[in-house]
Amino acid sequence: MTYSITPQWRYYLPKFIHWMRSMAVVCLMSAQMPAYAAEMRIGYLLQTRALPPALSNLDQPSPDEGLAGAELGIADNNSSGKFSGQNFSAARISPSSCAA
Repeated sequence: MTYSITPQWRYYLPKFIHWMRSMAVVCLMSAQMPAYAAEMRIGYLLQTRALPPALSNLDQPSPDEGLAGAELGIADNNSSGKFSGQNFSAARISPSSCAA
C-alpha cells in the first residue's frame, strides 16, 4: 500500500511552507525587540482670551474646556499604554509663566 500526495496538497503545500517560514521570521524578530518603559511628557499651552457672549444661557462655556480634554486624552493613553510600558503626563504652561 503506497501513499501519495493528492493534487490538492501539491497546491497547498508550498503556501503552507511559505506561511511557516514567515511565522518563524516574525517570531525571531519579535524575540529580539527590547522592552523598555517610556515616559511621555506633554505640555499643554494655555492662552487666555475673552470669550464672546453665549447664544443661550443654557450653553455656558466651561472654564477649563481645553485642559479637561487634554486630561481625558492623557487618561486614555495611560490606560492603553500600560500594556506597552508607556506612561503619559501633562504639564500646564501659561504665557505668564514663560515670560522672563
